Amino acid sequence: MYSGSQPYHILEQVVVGNTQVFTPTRLIPPPLPVAGLGLMADWFPQYPNLEATDGYRLVAVTVAWDRAPQRELRSVAMAVTRPYIHPPAGQTAIDKLLYGEPPG
Repeated sequence: MYSGSQPYHILEQVVVGNTQVFTPTRLIPPPLPVAGLGLMADWFPQYPNLEATDGYRLVAVTVAWDRAPQRELRSVAMAVTRPYIHPPAGQTAIDKLLYGEPPG
């Protein structure tokens, strides 16, 4: 878990970096967005890893489970991540996203 400054921007950079393709064909699957888990959450199937942020912390969960299907790996990662992600609401969420810290 990372609780330093600007976790949203860090996660966004990781997603952009993993989405880019520098070869004629994609060698790894792209990150998949996960709805309803913080301000932003993405599943990285090649690792398998889930990263999510609520604007205050960045949580990364890697699941090591041989021969399990991707949907089960993703479900386990979401269940582990959910208690740590508390999305702020309204203006606090917007301020945190834009400025890194709530006003005050």
